[in-house]
Amino acid sequence: MSAITGISGFNRYTNYPGIYSNPSDAAIAEKTELQTRGIDQGTENLKDANSVTKIADGAMDGIADQLHRMRELAIKASNTAVVGDDERQMIQTEIDQLKQGISDIANNTTFNEKKLLDGSMGDLTILAGAEGSTEQVSTGDMTLEALGIKDFDVTKDFNLKILDDALKTVSSQRATIGAQSNRLDHATAYNQLSSYNHVASFKEDDLGGVLKRVDEMRKNRMFDTARMMMMQKDIENRRAQTVGLFQ
Repeated sequence: MSAITGISGFNRYTNYPGIYSNPSDAAIAEKTELQTRGIDQGTENLKDANSVTKIADGAMDGIADQLHRMRELAIKASNTAVVGDDERQMIQTEIDQLKQGISDIANNTTFNEKKLLDGSMGDLTILAGAEGSTEQVSTGDMTLEALGIKDFDVTKDFNLKILDDALKTVSSQRATIGAQSNRLDHATAYNQLSSYNHVASFKEDDLGGVLKRVDEMRKNRMFDTARMMMMQKDIENRRAQTVGLFQ
């Protein structure tokens, strides 16, 4: 059995099945594969984390829209010259609906069944690479309480600054999320390049040796075939000579 066919398996980094004929080659291959798999899994983790940031940002965009509408209504309600108590109550009814919409977004925005915007997630640690490097993701708290608008009511004394501060909170958290997303994009690109370089370097370093070993094995098989043919011819000649003696 040849060295090639005598070793089972197929290595993912070359096109040569069973090329490792000694333990050191196998150890190098195993280490490279472990490193690359670790990097690739880190890349998947980073992609999931980036999905978290994009979902959270999209949800906060909806919250910002509703806060802007609340501010428009509050400005309208503040015009006491033309807006009476009944009108302000109708405006408050719409504001309450908007607040409920914000609350629904904060409590129902999830990724893999994990709530993102109700303040329960905290800092999410992402294992980003084979060597234990990590990234942090924080989506913040977008509940009515955290935004300070739970009791906002235009039928009573109110201050537009409450809504302005809520909008600033959302804007600030979206900026943080955007920065986190950019960082995750860079980390993902770095991992993908690192994974490629690991595999490419392994191929470049090993391919010359592989081809040399394969070439030597082919030559050895050719020599073995030639020797067998010569031996077979010698046996046939001996048989012919033996038959000639008895004729």
